[in-house]
Amino acid sequence: MHKFLFSLLGVVNAVALMAVTFSANSACCWVFHQPEFPAEANAFKK
Repeated sequence: MHKFLFSLLGVVNAVALMAVTFSANSACCWVFHQPEFPAEANAFKK
């Protein structure tokens, strides 16, 4: 069970990293407002 939990957390971490990378390289889909982008996420831009 402990090994499964660590592998699951690794998958969740990879998905979160992909989500940050995707959002760092795309604009907001809303027309009138784009929320502020965290400065820490600028390292993931292309």
